[in-house]
Amino acid sequence: MNEEQNGGRLPEGQPETVMVYIDPKALRSMDRAARQKARDHRALAEAAEDGDLAAQYKLACAFHDAGLDEDAFYWYGRAAEGGHIAAMFELGVCWLAGIGTPADPARAAEQLAAAAELGYPPAQCELGLCYELGRGVEKDKARAVELYRDAAEQNYPPAQCNLGFLYFHGVGVPEDAQEAARLFAAAAERGYPRALYLLGVCYENGYGLPADMGRAVALYRAAWEKGHAEAASALGICYDRGAGVPADAEKAAALYAGAAEKGDVRGKYLLGRCYAAGHGVPQDAGRAAALYAEARKGGHLGAICALGLCYEYGWGVEMDKARAAALYREGAGLGHVPCQCNLGYMYCHGLGVAEDRGEAAKWFALAAGQGDPRAQFLLGECYEKGWGVEKDWTAARELYRKAAAQGSAAARMALKRLEKRWPFPFL
Repeated sequence: MNEEQNGGRLPEGQPETVMVYIDPKALRSMDRAARQKARDHRALAEAAEDGDLAAQYKLACAFHDAGLDEDAFYWYGRAAEGGHIAAMFELGVCWLAGIGTPADPARAAEQLAAAAELGYPPAQCELGLCYELGRGVEKDKARAVELYRDAAEQNYPPAQCNLGFLYFHGVGVPEDAQEAARLFAAAAERGYPRALYLLGVCYENGYGLPADMGRAVALYRAAWEKGHAEAASALGICYDRGAGVPADAEKAAALYAGAAEKGDVRGKYLLGRCYAAGHGVPQDAGRAAALYAEARKGGHLGAICALGLCYEYGWGVEMDKARAAALYREGAGLGHVPCQCNLGYMYCHGLGVAEDRGEAAKWFALAAGQGDPRAQFLLGECYEKGWGVEKDWTAARELYRKAAAQGSAAARMALKRLEKRWPFPFL
């Protein structure tokens, strides 16, 4: 066979040409659809120019969907001026998020208030969030509750969920587990993803209704199928622990990865822990450190501490004790107990900071006061040896006893050592 013809080899490095057949009927159909779409857009634009409010709003939505934010903002504004209630709401959202215009939370709140006064549930809910968070208005939890309730009574799921969340935490209202669960259930019935997730939390923890891990898992899965990232992390934890489902490290890691891809900071942190331990994924300390760093940017306190440990011990990053101490200080200032304890340890032994046992004892005391057994042991050591505090074996023994009661082997050994040195009864 002549290899220079059909099936012959091409000169090395030259790509093959692939011929694709497209049915002419399909091309004509696509052309007709494109022409019709253009005609429809022209007709919509003409109606909008003539003052048709519905056309103005539809045109704004079309521009928004196409990513033409300035045009969308203009037409939302035109429709809002004419009193189109949905356009009034969308214009407020534009001011709030800086869509097609510089962000202006105060103007956003004014616009949302105008739509809320007309009884529009999305505006009531969004304005409630402004009052809850203090965006464009003075923070006012009670006013947020009123607005969420107005929208919730119209069966608007985001408002039902937001109001339930306030009852869940006792913010602006007395804490009420049953009411929180009821509101989450009402929103979940309409398929609202966040409500599905939060109702799952209620079932997992027996909050406001009987504990039911099987039901919790089903709700987390339903929420994740709708793209809710926090639900993916929660479902991953279920697979990690074998709670409501058979334990499966690979499924857990895959769920954490899905959550992380959607920006969930807990998912990033948990996936980092998987890579650090080789749990459900190949062990990769560098990947773990990178994930902790991403989660830290999102404010995850556990990730701040984990990244500090990476720098302290050189896990996946170049060892840097000073950087580790700085991270522990960051977390400690935010109230993270393990960071407080770790920072105390760095001061106690002069790791990344100048040795300062008085400062060490201060941080140990702060963490020990919150029940941390390691901090209780280390503060006991300070009292036993007079590091940064006046020597006090009675105080040391009491701290060791507390730590030992929580399972600290080091504290149990310290108690035995102390009793040999001071064999008299402790009062």
